[in-house]
Amino acid sequence: MSISPASPPPSNPAKPPLTGIGILCLILGLLLAIPSGACAGIIVIGSLADTLTGGHIEDALSLILMGFLFAVIPLAGGILLVAVGLRLRKPSA
Repeated sequence: MSISPASPPPSNPAKPPLTGIGILCLILGLLLAIPSGACAGIIVIGSLADTLTGGHIEDALSLILMGFLFAVIPLAGGILLVAVGLRLRKPSA
């Protein structure tokens, strides 16, 4: 099976996906997103439960603000890493 001189040269194959780096980003993103998302949910539910059972609204709002600072920022980073990991695993044309 020889290639005749009249046949066109084979096209360059698509660049292979960065599977290892994509999987690493995906795993790190999930390790950040799942616990921090659960933490943010627990903080919000806890502060609402405290308010409904007679707590002060100021305490609930400060607890929710603290939850946003310490849980939502890592959650956003985890979601970003998951998106990057999924994009790196797709073959590029």
